[in-house]
Amino acid sequence: MASIKDIVETNRGYADALTEAGVRTTEQLLEVGATSTSRMHLADETHLSIDTIQELVHSADLMRVPGVGSEIAELLRQVGVTTVPKLAYRNPDTLYDDIVEYNDAHRLVKSVPSTLELEKFIAFAKQLPKLIHH
Repeated sequence: MASIKDIVETNRGYADALTEAGVRTTEQLLEVGATSTSRMHLADETHLSIDTIQELVHSADLMRVPGVGSEIAELLRQVGVTTVPKLAYRNPDTLYDDIVEYNDAHRLVKSVPSTLELEKFIAFAKQLPKLIHH
């Protein structure tokens, strides 16, 4: 799994707070952030908001899919694909249209994934177990 610094590359304070709480990888973040109760405890321990913790956990979940890094995870989250199970049931053509529209308006990434890449992401997501519980 990726370093926690990969997921919070734009905010070193988040990485420092998580590291101090013993969370050094995205895998560890998924373990300690799997339930709403555990996310609340992590928010208390790190002094980060529960919304921030949830966003980071959701990004870590999406980054389990090969080819999905922190920027693509953020793009997916911005169009409503917040977890692997939500990705698994999206239509690649519709998802492509959604991410192109969002990225055109906000310029989050230099290049959006193609429909073929999204098909691969979706196929892989269908094979992954659900790790995040609300």
